[in-house]
Parts: sequence; structure tokens; C-alpha cells
Amino acid sequence: MRYLPNPSLFIKEIATLDQIADGRLYPLGLGLGWTPHEYEAFGFPYPAHKIRLAQMVETIELMNLMFSKEGKISYEGEYFQVKDLICEPKTIQRPFPIVIGARGNHTLQVAAQYADHIDIYGGMNLEDLGERLSFVEKTCDEYGRNFKDIVFSWGCWFWIYENEKEFSKYAAEVQRLKDLPDNPFVVQMGTPEEIVEMFEALKEVGITYFTLRFEDFPSKRGLRLFAEHVIPEFR
Repeated sequence: MRYLPNPSLFIKEIATLDQIADGRLYPLGLGLGWTPHEYEAFGFPYPAHKIRLAQMVETIELMNLMFSKEGKISYEGEYFQVKDLICEPKTIQRPFPIVIGARGNHTLQVAAQYADHIDIYGGMNLEDLGERLSFVEKTCDEYGRNFKDIVFSWGCWFWIYENEKEFSKYAAEVQRLKDLPDNPFVVQMGTPEEIVEMFEALKEVGITYFTLRFEDFPSKRGLRLFAEHVIPEFR
């Protein structure tokens, strides 16, 4: 999600989409943005991390206000302001679930305060993931929140292959993905058996939701392999 020049119209669109989807708009992820060229392509400045974090907080505060308060709404933030705004119809999901993607402690601290669902994206380092979850739990205690009320997910760029022979067929494409500059995501890959083991290990840490970007898209090969050999292991 991007916050410029003002998130109010985007928030209203979220309410409309949730109505159209009959309350099934989930997860809707919020984040700071990490690719300056995307901002430049759309003609927006790319603020410093501290500013983008503050803009996300104001967006969440405005979203909560627009989805809960009846009548006209006004909000006076440092970066965003609205006056006598009407948000109707509101979302079907009330309260609307806030999902935040986070890795660093500053963003995780905001997520611990506001999020119902935190997506801790990045590499498959169980010790690192455990430390991040511990930081969120400590921060929840400081804010008086129940840590167990938060859903934790883990996301990655994803490639599943049937065997080593099939993997060698796509080795050049996989290497190209690994070599992409400034990519915070790791291309996680393996056979169905290896993927099941990976998910089991992540569950032990506390991850219960997974967001996977299948990198062989638009081919449905990986999706079929995942549906047939991985999903049944977790039913």
C-alpha cells in the first residue's frame, strides 16, 4: 500500500471492496514500501524510513476512524488531513483486520501496537524469526496487548519442484531471481517433502499463515504440485 498523496480515497475503496467481497477482503497488507523506483515511476517522492513509518501510522489511525465512526469524519495528522469526510457504506468486517508487513524493530513495534496480523517476510532463519517474535511479544506486554491474539505469517518468493531433474531444467531462471538487486525476499525452494519440513519448522516457531509468491507463474505446474503434495499434509 502507498500513502501518497493522501490515503483517504484508498481507504474508502477498501470499504467498497470489502462490501463487494461480502467481508472476505483478507489479508490486506500494509507496509512502508521499499522500492524507490516505484515511487519515482508514479511521480511520488520517496521519503525517509522514519517518515514512511509515521505515514503508515496515520493511515491506520485514519482507517480505523473511517471504518468505525458514524457521520462526518475529520482527522488532523502531520502528513494527512481530512475534513467532514463521509465513509459509507463502511466495511462489513468491523473491526477491519489490520495486516502489517514488517522486519525491522521500528516497524515491528508499530505492528505490535496496531496489527491483527503481522507478516514477517524474509529468509528462512528460525533463530532470527524467533527473536522477532520475542520482540513483538515484549512490545505487546508494554502496550497491554495479548500477544496470542496476533496472527503471524511468513512470506517468500517460492519455487517448488518435483525432483532434482526438474529443478535443473529451471536452474537458470532460479539463479536470475536470486541475483535480483535490492530484493528483501529469499527465493525459497525445494521438493514437496522439503517444503513440508520447512513449514513444520516454521509452525514450531509460531508462524501459522504463509504467503507464497509462485515464481513459475503463469505456469500452474508449481501450484498443482503444492496442492497435491503439500496442502494435504496440513489438513
